[in-house]
Amino acid sequence: MASRVLAALLPLSVCLLLVPGPTEAGRLLVVPMDGSHWFTMSSVVEQLVQRGHEIVVVMPEVSWQLKKSFNVTVKTYSLSYSLEDVNREFKRYVDVQWKIRDQNFLSMMMATPTQFFEYFFSHCKSVFDDRKLIRYLEETSFDAVFLDPFDMCGLIIAKYLSLPSVVFTRGVFCHYQDEGTQCPSPLSYVPRGLLALSDTMTFPERVWNLLFHVQEHLFCRYFLKVATDVASEIFQTTITPYDLYSQASIWLLRTDFVLDYPRPVMPNMVFIGGINCHAGKPLTEVSWQLKKSLNFTAKTYSLSYSLEDLNHEFKIFADHQWKIRGKSLLSALMSLSSRFFDNFFSHCKSVFNDRQLVRYLEETSFDAVLLDPLDMCGLILAKYLSLPSVVFTRGGFCHYQDEGTQCPSPLSYVPRRLLAFSDTMTFWERVRNLLSLVEEHLFCHHFLKVATGVASEIFQTTITPYDLHSHVSIWLLRTDFVLDYPRPVMPNMVFIGGIKCHAGKPLTEGGKMLVVPMDGSHWLSMRKLVQELHSRGHQIVVVVPEVNLYIKAEDFFTLKSYAVPFTQEEFQHILVGQGKLIFEEKYSLVIFWKIMDILKEISQLFLSSCRELLNNKDLMVSLRNSSFDVLLTDPVYPCGAVLAQYLSIPSVFFLRDIPCDYAFEGTQCPNPFSYIPKYLTAHSDHMTFLQRVKNMLYPLSLTYACNIGLLPYEGLASEVLQREMSLGEIFGSASVWLFRGDFVLDYPRPIMPNMAFIGGINCAYRKPLSQEDSALFLSFCSSLLYNKELMASLAASNFDLMLADPFLPCGPIVAQHLGLPSVFYLNAMPCSLDYQGARCPNPPSYVPRSLSMNSDHMTFLQRVKNVLIASTESFLCSAVYSPYAQLASEFLQKTVTVQDLMSNASVWILRSDFVNYHPRPIMPNMVFVGGINCANQKPLAQEFEAYVNASGEHGIVVFSLGSMVSDIPEKKAMEIAKALGTIPQTVLWRYTGTPPSNLAKNTKLVKWLPQNDLLGHPKTRAFITHSGSHGIYEGICNGVPMVMLPLFGDQMDNAKRMESRGAGVSLNVLEMTSEDLSQALKAVIYDKSYKENIMRLSSLHKDRPIEPLDLAVFWVEFVMRHKGAPHLRPAAHDLTWYQYHSLDVIAFLLSIVLGVLFVVYKCCAFGCRKCFGKKPRGKKSHKSKAH
Repeated sequence: MASRVLAALLPLSVCLLLVPGPTEAGRLLVVPMDGSHWFTMSSVVEQLVQRGHEIVVVMPEVSWQLKKSFNVTVKTYSLSYSLEDVNREFKRYVDVQWKIRDQNFLSMMMATPTQFFEYFFSHCKSVFDDRKLIRYLEETSFDAVFLDPFDMCGLIIAKYLSLPSVVFTRGVFCHYQDEGTQCPSPLSYVPRGLLALSDTMTFPERVWNLLFHVQEHLFCRYFLKVATDVASEIFQTTITPYDLYSQASIWLLRTDFVLDYPRPVMPNMVFIGGINCHAGKPLTEVSWQLKKSLNFTAKTYSLSYSLEDLNHEFKIFADHQWKIRGKSLLSALMSLSSRFFDNFFSHCKSVFNDRQLVRYLEETSFDAVLLDPLDMCGLILAKYLSLPSVVFTRGGFCHYQDEGTQCPSPLSYVPRRLLAFSDTMTFWERVRNLLSLVEEHLFCHHFLKVATGVASEIFQTTITPYDLHSHVSIWLLRTDFVLDYPRPVMPNMVFIGGIKCHAGKPLTEGGKMLVVPMDGSHWLSMRKLVQELHSRGHQIVVVVPEVNLYIKAEDFFTLKSYAVPFTQEEFQHILVGQGKLIFEEKYSLVIFWKIMDILKEISQLFLSSCRELLNNKDLMVSLRNSSFDVLLTDPVYPCGAVLAQYLSIPSVFFLRDIPCDYAFEGTQCPNPFSYIPKYLTAHSDHMTFLQRVKNMLYPLSLTYACNIGLLPYEGLASEVLQREMSLGEIFGSASVWLFRGDFVLDYPRPIMPNMAFIGGINCAYRKPLSQEDSALFLSFCSSLLYNKELMASLAASNFDLMLADPFLPCGPIVAQHLGLPSVFYLNAMPCSLDYQGARCPNPPSYVPRSLSMNSDHMTFLQRVKNVLIASTESFLCSAVYSPYAQLASEFLQKTVTVQDLMSNASVWILRSDFVNYHPRPIMPNMVFVGGINCANQKPLAQEFEAYVNASGEHGIVVFSLGSMVSDIPEKKAMEIAKALGTIPQTVLWRYTGTPPSNLAKNTKLVKWLPQNDLLGHPKTRAFITHSGSHGIYEGICNGVPMVMLPLFGDQMDNAKRMESRGAGVSLNVLEMTSEDLSQALKAVIYDKSYKENIMRLSSLHKDRPIEPLDLAVFWVEFVMRHKGAPHLRPAAHDLTWYQYHSLDVIAFLLSIVLGVLFVVYKCCAFGCRKCFGKKPRGKKSHKSKAH
């Protein structure tokens, strides 16, 4: 499998560039970065050429490596400087680098020769001066711009042309990558660039990290000033680096989390570290790397400098690097050879000065621009041609990659560039990291001034690096989280580290995996993953309570069961009781407390189940002796997470989501309130102000419920593990998080490197579903944990891994008990427990909370709502999950929280993706497999084939509310039947209750229906669904517009997402009338926009480099091979809450500022008293007169 994945890395990066899809050739504008950046970017261009795409490369006439070397169209532009000028200034720049090590950002900028960077950033002005070239670019219908964002010219061109851009970079200078992607970058464990800090920073290092971040914001814009001035001149308005970087559609980052430290990422951040790993070819003596060596059309443009000038200045630059190691960003920038970078950034101006080249680019209908963003010319061209751009880079300069992708980059553990910090920074390193970011923001725009100046001149408005980088469509990052530290990423960031590495050899033998599943619908997609793992030679042991709904013995796994203190009848009775409350038409506090009582009862059952499992000594001994490689579990049932810690094996979390933001805590993934809707809020990522208020406050209302279901697991985990455990520690144990979602369904948001999205993995025939109930699962978990015989058997089996659904965290408890790595497989967890467990940022500003009903574009009130939800959901989730924490603490003999159980997951496999979800930060160990349940359509049974054939030209409507709703109140059923009778289509209604008396002739009641097969039939016109994730993905996979009647759980959020994307209509099942349902059905059937939108989503979902099932299997096997995924575990897990938010650093710096102000005040007061104080009056002597 490893060889297959490695071999697919390059095609993966290429596939992401193809806007029309793999079967249709597109037109791509490439704005490369000269120098070493072109090496790997050219390999991607070569692959695109081989796939039939028309490539136009815009390059200056004067360059080092940019030459026409393969079959692409090359458009060149002249420059105002020669190659000799560039070489001379670059040599000066390099010479200075030997002298400025260990200085701060400001001194580094001040010491850097400026002429080199003025060349570097100003060349884009030459592109736009070449009116012929610009006219060509404007007239050519490009699909996207592929660019390197460093010199910002590609970003400027992309913005100018209004094209989507794909950024190809190692990283963006200063803070602009974080801003461009809106990716959280916590200073507490994400070291700033140039600081040479790790992600485990001491307090002084964290202080320095923070101060460096401040320096970035203060000084980086000065460094990029030439580039932004060019952009501002071009666009005739003030352009900032953020304006350019934020428009990037995808960030291809030439790194990964083997090199970099784990940190939040955004869905549009793709990590391609190692893309350049291959045998190098001999270089010529007269140029650098940009030659025509592949099958593409090369278009060249003349420059005002020669190659000798460039080589001379580069030597100065290179020589200077030996002198500035360890110095701040400012000192590095100030000491850079300006002449070299002037040439470097200004060559883009020569592109636009070549009017013939520009006209060619304008007239050619490119589909996209592939570019290296370093010199920014590709970004400028992509913007100018209004093409989507794909950035190919190791990372962006300063902060522009973060800004361009809007990827969170927490300063607490994401080190800034140039600092050489790890993600475990000391306090002083975090301070320096923060100051480095400040320096980036202050000075980086001055470094890029030439490039932005070119862009500004081209667009006749002020262009900033952000303006260019933010237009990038895809970021292909030549790195991964083997190299980089785990951190948040965005959905358009694709990591292709090792893109040119030779394929490895496949495994010769299977591993041993322990699975602690979540019962109900969660098991259905996990079962498919388990079956696939077994077919690949792995030994699977599934541990379940004797009383369960769907988990039965099958031939592809060994079933280990344990007794629980309740019967099947009691279990079913409680589930049915809760289901009846769904159709209460008048929601009141009485109903709320009834639901809470039932939830508490169910939670106690599941907690007792987990306790029984963990206390079953024989079973625990068996599990420990089995030497499992990994534990797969759904963290919604935290027992698996506790078991993984107990067994000391890595865990993989397989989930949809976890309530109360525990997934974010477990992955340390940023979770902004402003655009990430909280669980159950039903917001989109475009929230109004009130929705954001609700998003912030709503979680508070969920805290009570979460405490009921999850908080007891803290005590259980603490007892079992013999140490104090919290929910955060339980959820934070996962090595990888497999999320059953993707960004077709979900909104884009930051992610972490260990978060994989497998949305759609469940797109296949599924059995009747049931609603998960935490009290029963708590009883299950207790019975499992305290089943001595079963636990002994599990311990003795030497499993390699535990695969578990963490929705209720019994699987994580077992994984901890057995010491197994765990893989969590899930759709989502309430209260964002999945993101808490992965420590994934979850910004409320654009990530709507569950049940908020917000999108990722919220109004002010929606953001207020989002923030309120996020702030309250932890209290509710602690009520739901506290029994599991208590159970885990008792069983593991240590204090354990649900977050502790969740944070131990090696990988999170999430059954969602960013077709359904809004883009948001993710972590490196979060894998999205949305649509994993999508399967090929099977022939219909004779009964259903007859129904479909008899429907005639009108077709059929499929109606199913899932297995939990087998009966509907008579009045509501009659309203639905009346509505169904108003349409000419044949309705196949899965319904087992009493048939409504007014049932129309066109409606057929069936007790079961092959849902996926019916949805795949060409005569299916609409799908009435309760908006469960399985049904939603089946609708997406088959391209059927939906009428959604959400009932409970995440269904409201799923419905809101699909409605906001125009793929269906959502109705309130309690308040709707027959007329409402009838109008909704007619709308989705006859309004072509719904069909077009769902087909667009289906196309987006299916356009992927690897099938969700294969992706899920890969990550499970990955954890088994490597006994976990510690390289994807962010350092944020090891920080306290105040360290994570850098409060100690801020307090320290604030105390210094206040101290200085106090001293200054006292000195001034003393001086004023000395200078202006009143002189004491002398006493007058009065002589007595003699009389």
